[in-house]
Amino acid sequence: MLAALGLTPEDFGDQCVSYWPEHAQAVQMFCRVGTQWRIGMNGPTGLDYPALYPLMNRLNLSDSNWDWLLLDIQEMESSALQTISENREQKS
Repeated sequence: MLAALGLTPEDFGDQCVSYWPEHAQAVQMFCRVGTQWRIGMNGPTGLDYPALYPLMNRLNLSDSNWDWLLLDIQEMESSALQTISENREQKS
């Protein structure tokens, strides 16, 4: 899985990531869809949203909380894509 994303275990080192409790649901959902990346010729292009939406819908969130959760996930997706791109550039 890591290789498909252009990553190795060494890319992570012994780093520990912490987050505020109010972001726990978004972090858990992001981890849950961690195998649902769309892959193009140059690697990952983003999450597969048709796989994400049903999981989010099962949470029975209000419309505004659903939108906030999606926004949080998209922020993590964007950061992940940026890190993947930077790692790819460093290795070439």
